[in-house]
Amino acid sequence: MGIFRQRGRKTYRMTYMANGERIQESCHTKDRRLAQQMFEMRKAEVFKGTWLPDTKKMRTPLHEVIKQYMEVYSKPTKISWKEDERILKRFRLAMEAELGAGVTIQEITKLHIELFKARLKNEECSEARINRHLASARTFFNHAIEWKKISVNPVRGIKFYKELPRTRYLETGDIKTLLAACSPRIHPIVFTAILTGLRQGDILKLKWNDLDFPNRKVSIIQSKTKIALAFQMSETLAKLLESLPRLCSYVFSENGKPLTGYGWVRTDFQSALKEAGISKFQFRDLRRTFGTLQCLQGSNLKLVAELMGHTSTRMAELYVQIPQQSKKEAVDKLGESLSGPPLQRKATVIAKTRHDKPLLT
Repeated sequence: MGIFRQRGRKTYRMTYMANGERIQESCHTKDRRLAQQMFEMRKAEVFKGTWLPDTKKMRTPLHEVIKQYMEVYSKPTKISWKEDERILKRFRLAMEAELGAGVTIQEITKLHIELFKARLKNEECSEARINRHLASARTFFNHAIEWKKISVNPVRGIKFYKELPRTRYLETGDIKTLLAACSPRIHPIVFTAILTGLRQGDILKLKWNDLDFPNRKVSIIQSKTKIALAFQMSETLAKLLESLPRLCSYVFSENGKPLTGYGWVRTDFQSALKEAGISKFQFRDLRRTFGTLQCLQGSNLKLVAELMGHTSTRMAELYVQIPQQSKKEAVDKLGESLSGPPLQRKATVIAKTRHDKPLLT
């Protein structure tokens, strides 16, 4: 690092390290002393974090920034870091197909993001899945801006698909059919989801230490929100969990390790749905099933929110669906309460009044 003058040139140049890269720029002066002062000022800016690079002149390989993002941000802070890894790998391969194997992050523009979006659509990805890819890419580029690799996020301004909120849940009959179709190893996992409303990740990471059978209580730290959640076990759930073998510290395990939502957990659940004749249903919809059935049984929304680990009833409202039959019963009940003798007497009075009026001749 320092100042130098290239052969055949009169002005000085300086070179220094910033953001893990060697930067070289002109001092725009023939005076060595002034050039040295400019170099010292630039070093101070880099040290203080106030230095803003000319990103147009930078050439940072995309794969290097993705690796840095995964190691510095995604893996240490996100539970879903494996999803980031898959999405960004897919994104990198798409960009290499468009721009070549040595593509740099500075080369990627809004047009390339639109091409990536169209590519996913052609590969028959669902609109919701495409949105997840775009959201992950947007977060990745935001961090690249913070790390001064680029100055503009190319995902900004890209239109996401409009997603309708999920409303799928199972009624009691469908639940019994699904449980009957489950394999012996997936049955307790699905039944636990229905009885507790827990997220799949929290169920699969459930430990025996989290369960207090004498007091029938479950206490966990939710993986998604990092918020503590404690609730009572039903007698049915207690009997179900007590019947499971204790092979390691995890309630649901394989070779001493907790299960994941992939592998046989996914395939067994999909097979059970197919055998039960249940379509367009996902494991996460079991959480909505729990919330909806709790409300239909008379639990108020605040209680449902607490049981599901929500900090407000507003979030719980997203998980509660009111069946069409309940809506019909509600309007019929109102109609019945307003009909009957009072309305009949009023109609009789009106008819009598009209009858007593003198006829015009």
